[in-house]
Amino acid sequence: MAAPATAAQSDDGHGDKCGRNELDISSAVVDSGPLQGTQFRSATNWEGNAFLNDSRNVGAWINLEVLPGAPQCVVDTAVSATESTSTVRLLFVNLMTTDGLGYQAVCTYGPTPFTGANLASACGPGFIPIPGTPV
Repeated sequence: MAAPATAAQSDDGHGDKCGRNELDISSAVVDSGPLQGTQFRSATNWEGNAFLNDSRNVGAWINLEVLPGAPQCVVDTAVSATESTSTVRLLFVNLMTTDGLGYQAVCTYGPTPFTGANLASACGPGFIPIPGTPV
């Protein structure tokens, strides 16, 4: 018989230090330009961490804690990408925490896939709180 859920454990038995019981995933696909078909995905895990995947780096999920200002207890993610034939392309990574605060990192992307080693340099100052998040 399974143990009853506690404040630190979701109904399905996954531990969760943030008091949440859902996971989240989001994606954006570049549909024009030289990087057409590239997909960026963001997701959360049971511990409230957020991750980024670049489809050109198959199977690699980068813990967004590599970026300065990465929040804890992430419950929602969203990604969007500008599409251009120019050399400046932007990826917007948005995270929301259990306390309702939003954070955004703006990263430049190009022909080199994101990895744990190059993501921080591509994302400038890292995560910055979004002022006035209405939650």
